[in-house]
Amino acid sequence: MRSTERFAARAADAGVPVAPGPASEVIPGAGAEYFRLPFCLPPEDMRLGVKMLAERAA
Repeated sequence: MRSTERFAARAADAGVPVAPGPASEVIPGAGAEYFRLPFCLPPEDMRLGVKMLAERAA
């Protein structure tokens, strides 16, 4: 499992779903070190999600 996939699993456990890079790659391996946040949410939800990820990482 790639680090971004592990991160996505931990984020989901914290209640903040993110998409690991490989989930949206066009060229295999090109997005392996990235993850995606759903920017379709309202700004206050985005701030809360980032805060929750930061607290989980600390």
